[in-house]
Amino acid sequence: MKNNTIVLFPVLSRYPTEKAFGITTRFTAEAVQSLGYETYILAPKRGFKLESTVSTIMIGERFHNKLLNNKIKILVNLRFSIFQIHFYFSILKKYGVKNKIFWTRDIFLSFLLSLQKSNSVVCEIHRTPSAMNRSILYFLKNKKNVILAPITATLKGKLRISDIRSEIAPMAINRKERENYLEHIKFKKNKIIYLGNYISGGHQLDLDKINKLAIEIDKLYPDWKFEIIGIDRAVVEASCQEEVSSNVNVIGRLSRELLIENLKHAKIGLVIYPNYDYFVDSFPIKIVEYAAAHLSIIASDTIAHRNLLNSSMCEFFTYESASSLLLAVTKIIGDPKYGNEISRNAFNWSKELTYENRAKKILHLLDKISAVDLKQ
Repeated sequence: MKNNTIVLFPVLSRYPTEKAFGITTRFTAEAVQSLGYETYILAPKRGFKLESTVSTIMIGERFHNKLLNNKIKILVNLRFSIFQIHFYFSILKKYGVKNKIFWTRDIFLSFLLSLQKSNSVVCEIHRTPSAMNRSILYFLKNKKNVILAPITATLKGKLRISDIRSEIAPMAINRKERENYLEHIKFKKNKIIYLGNYISGGHQLDLDKINKLAIEIDKLYPDWKFEIIGIDRAVVEASCQEEVSSNVNVIGRLSRELLIENLKHAKIGLVIYPNYDYFVDSFPIKIVEYAAAHLSIIASDTIAHRNLLNSSMCEFFTYESASSLLLAVTKIIGDPKYGNEISRNAFNWSKELTYENRAKKILHLLDKISAVDLKQ
């Protein structure tokens, strides 16, 4: 299939971006390209600088900007759907309808693209869809030219996705980055990292919880430091009841290269999410990145995290309890052998979670289905 097929990654928002959406798109596209496919990313808006071997082609940029700036209430409520339809027709106009694989995370756009039977569509699903998208998903499941790629087996079961045209596509790590981490295991520093955004799914990260933890750790282990990556210092200061602890370094956004440098020298990674419905199906990308970087993971005890990890791979804590979080951190700091054990187990778990494996499994399924369809 690869000799005659172009793989296109339509992104319905700014690209590139430092968020998981942008990172996953970039590395999946690069993995597909490394397998011999002609690959492009399609986007309506330019974002942060992000080096990639895959070319980004701007489509629908002017119309996207007009919709974003429109103040008419009805258009504000409908503008994303309007743009999805416009984006679809823009893609068809530029690329036609034959011998293309479209790879996206948008259910409605996947449905539109699947209407052209000569196209193949890969639709990644990263959480329970909205009511409208679940109704669209009902029809998408029956499309013979569609591969559904839920992020976890739990989500696959919840959405009643069959095995025939689906492949689980978990969050992943770039293989070269993982090898880089492996080379630096002996050069760790006494550093605890939180990597992420301030708001996710409408939920605000409890930065005050991290700051209070840092204050207590400074009293017990003054040689240990914290790094908060991806959040501006002004946001951290405004969110904390007390002055930001002197052992906390608030870094803000980093390039991918600098992020790797920080992760490979850390010892502990924090994953702090509540047990809200929005997060039940989630697979935080930081978990697999911490695991690949050989960090001891400390994660809030939630349904989502229990679906991914177990007590041999991380130390769980009760989200609502500051003392539980402190106990989890001091347990790892106070027992380096235990910290090394859980970080090693998590590292081994992440071994197969590479973007290359992710791409190979999905493309292999596409080839298999195409061969069956040709026989029929």
